[in-house]
Amino acid sequence: MTIATPQLWRRGLIAAYLAIAALVLLRAGVRRPVSDMLDWLAAAAARQPGPGPFLAYLWLPHNEHHLVWARALAAIDLPLGAHGIAFRLAAAAALLATALLLRAETRRGAAPPGSLTALVPLLAASAPAAADAANPIDTVYPLVTVFALASLTLFAGEGETNRPFARRLAALACAIAAGLANAVGLAIWPALLWCAWRGGAGRRWSIAVAATGISFGLLYQAGLRAPASSRPFADRLTTGLGFLGLPLSSAHALAPAGIALGLAAAMIALGLVLRRSLGPRPGRLARIAAGAQLLGLTMAAMTAIGRSGQLPLRYTVLLLPLQAGLVWSLPRRRPAPAPRAALLAATLLLTAQAGLAAEILRVQHRWQSLARDYYAGRRSPGMIPLIYPDLDAADRLRARLPAQDSDPAAHR
Repeated sequence: MTIATPQLWRRGLIAAYLAIAALVLLRAGVRRPVSDMLDWLAAAAARQPGPGPFLAYLWLPHNEHHLVWARALAAIDLPLGAHGIAFRLAAAAALLATALLLRAETRRGAAPPGSLTALVPLLAASAPAAADAANPIDTVYPLVTVFALASLTLFAGEGETNRPFARRLAALACAIAAGLANAVGLAIWPALLWCAWRGGAGRRWSIAVAATGISFGLLYQAGLRAPASSRPFADRLTTGLGFLGLPLSSAHALAPAGIALGLAAAMIALGLVLRRSLGPRPGRLARIAAGAQLLGLTMAAMTAIGRSGQLPLRYTVLLLPLQAGLVWSLPRRRPAPAPRAALLAATLLLTAQAGLAAEILRVQHRWQSLARDYYAGRRSPGMIPLIYPDLDAADRLRARLPAQDSDPAAHR
């Protein structure tokens, strides 16, 4: 087999990988308002005209979150028929931007074209990420990911001569935007502060990052209900490690393997962050990688505090920066590894992609069937809580929405 043959096979496998992601994006998701979408669209329909009431509407709490971008998208989606079009476009754009950011940083780090590192941008096209883009209620997670990753890459620190002041202001804005997508986006602030410190940004920028993060966090949490705090430490630890072990830990049968994977990821990430903290000042890509690892660890800690039970697959996209950071931290081999190594990595990625896509589409088919039955006037216990925790309350929320167009795709 010639050297060109593994490269051709790798490209074919990558094409198949992307085709599966496109299939999930097109086939997954419910095209009628269900679950949180009913709340968001009903609130959008009830808002009063004028800039003041609109800002108050955007800041409405949702459990322990301020979902500003979701509420803005709901206001856009409502006159479009409330089929989630605005949400899916925003999520797809966020994943595309994430892939471009990963590609730019990977190339900037001079990754060999045939190396494992060169496959990092494919993380943004995983089946769970595509499923998040297909389901409007999960749009918030790709938005958190792209804003957090953009914040880390913009706040590159030492060596940036292309308008560093403007770039760092933009990084602060992206960090705020991550929190406005979902409360888990607040995890960016410790990572950003670490990047300011280890990137040689100076005391003023470190103070600016800390002050902005603390002020925004206090403003964000004002008036929100605190998550339950009565769970034992062991349960919280299991939840946090399960988060780091996604997508394995989302399947009940694979939960122990997912927790073991999460423990390994936590130990490696902690070791790498400590190494970058105590050793010589790291280069740009190493700083971004360590910041992404710290971001993932902070998200895991927040999940351990705020969540319980088995974690959903939709959280997987939040781990994308940490996963990229771990791959970026792999030792560089000179000369570049043999093309067969990248071929093997692409084969493993495709195998995982196919398995995840099959499970996602199976679950989504059941959800789509329940949504069809609900909108046809039929009721069953299985609709709770997938359609809504209270079906009578769901009916009342639906009554506040304008009549929907009869879009064939809406009946999925």
